[in-house]
Order: sequence, then structure tokens, then C-alpha cells
Amino acid sequence: MRNLQVVELNGTLEMLNENELYSFKGGLTGGQSDVHDIPEVIIPTPGGDDGGSDDGGYDDGSNPPTWDDDNPPHGGDDDNPFPPDGGGDPGNDDNTSDPEQHNLPQPVPQICTQLGSTGECTMKALDVISKFLGGDAMGIHKDDFAQFVGLNNPGEAAMEFLMNPNGGLSMGELNGLVDEFFTNTDLGGDAASIISHLDNGHPILATILDPATNTGHAVVIIGFNAGTNMVTIANSLAPGGVETIAYNASTMVNQSAISGFQNNATVNQYRNDANDWWIGCGMSASGAVIG
Repeated sequence: MRNLQVVELNGTLEMLNENELYSFKGGLTGGQSDVHDIPEVIIPTPGGDDGGSDDGGYDDGSNPPTWDDDNPPHGGDDDNPFPPDGGGDPGNDDNTSDPEQHNLPQPVPQICTQLGSTGECTMKALDVISKFLGGDAMGIHKDDFAQFVGLNNPGEAAMEFLMNPNGGLSMGELNGLVDEFFTNTDLGGDAASIISHLDNGHPILATILDPATNTGHAVVIIGFNAGTNMVTIANSLAPGGVETIAYNASTMVNQSAISGFQNNATVNQYRNDANDWWIGCGMSASGAVIG
């Protein structure tokens, strides 16, 4: 029978990196030590493979002990002895973060669902960006955007966005509105610029073109994966309001990275008005749809 002496190294082992630990003679698998008077050193490890007996977790001479922080118990699962999470996350010792994924630092507000066959998408997309930048607290709402383009009450807005089969804002109207209300940067479809602005907390307004109908649909880019070329968007027509799709610069156009509100007469005018009528998802202060 071997003469074993367990060396208590808990405090020291916590300070050792992987290479230093393996520099011990015998490392994790036992072996001969150069320490005088100790013929063999066994380093105790949590969850050692000892055939199921509770002997403190160190090797009993059968299989090498392992750092086992998930299933199955007692080793045998090819666990990394030095998991990225330090073994502190039961059931998962893999780093699941994706360095290629770039999202806005904070989550965006829920986008309002768009009624089918309507032209509300620009108002819904602008509303998400406004709320993300603190527009609610400022008193900026969807009715302010509508009034800026000449739709001065719920009836006029409903006729344009809900009743008109070809309703909604033109590209020129949308760009004029964005320039007046927001500080923004035209990205031109460049993926590196999208990533940079998302990392800096700037939501990106974009228009998805439908070549078959020659129409556009306004969305907000909130994430981009450089490895897979997939873009995450707040989309008023998507179930749940968010979806991830393949990025195509030729069909996702008119991109404007929004970094804040303008400090001008127009913004000050609308932030101080007291007759907001399109605060909720519907065209009334209460959120009811006015047809």
C-alpha cells in the first residue's frame, strides 16, 4: 500500500495559474515529489474520480481527479479543469458570450405593433428611438412627429397612416423629420459603422425596401453580428416586435444612427405643448385607436 500524505494547499492553489499548477511534479495525477520526507504528493481536487466513495475528492489511484462542475458527476465528461467561469456556474463551464455580437448597451422599449396594411411603421420606429433617448420624459411623442409633417389631429393622422392604402411618410418627409428632431449620422450601409454606433449606444433607423412593390418599411437596428452577418431589428410587423434577419445593404437603406435630440426651436416647441394625443400605441393619449 502506498504511503500517502495529503498536502493542504488550498490557499496557495487559488493563486496559481494553470501552468504553475502543472509545474508541480506529478501535477494533478500524482507522481514523485522532490520534497524530502514526503515520498508522494496527491493534490486534492473537488469532485475527484474515486469510484463514488467520499474520500475528500482526491485520487484513489484509479483515474485522475477532475474539476467537475456539471453533469455527469464524478468526472467522465471532458470538463475543462480550468473553466472560464472558475467552476462557479453549475451546469455550464463554457463561455457562451459571442464577441462578434454587438447590441445597444441598454434594451430598447417595446415597439408598438403595427396594424396590417397600414403606413404606421415610421411613427412606430421613431417612437422607439425617441423613448430610448428619453423622449417621454421630455414630452416628445408620436403626435409631435405627425404634427411636424402637417397632420395636426388624430383624424388627419388616421386618414394618412390607417385609411390611405398608400399612406405613410415619404423618404424625404422622414429624413426631414429626423434631421429636425435628432442629431444623426448617415451610415450608407457600412457594416463597420453600424457596429461602431451600436457599441456607442446609438439606435439606427433604417428602411427595408421591397423591390416587388417598390415600397419601404421603417425599422430600428438594435444589434449586429459581424461573424454571421445577421442584424437584429425592432420591427413593428414582427411577432414580439424583434427579429433577426440576414443583413443586406442593398435592401436595408436610408440608415441614420441617432445619437440624441436636437436642441432647437422645433424640439422646444413640441416638448412644451400640452395637447399630446398620440402617446400610447393608438392615436389617443390613452392608446385607443381613433379611426
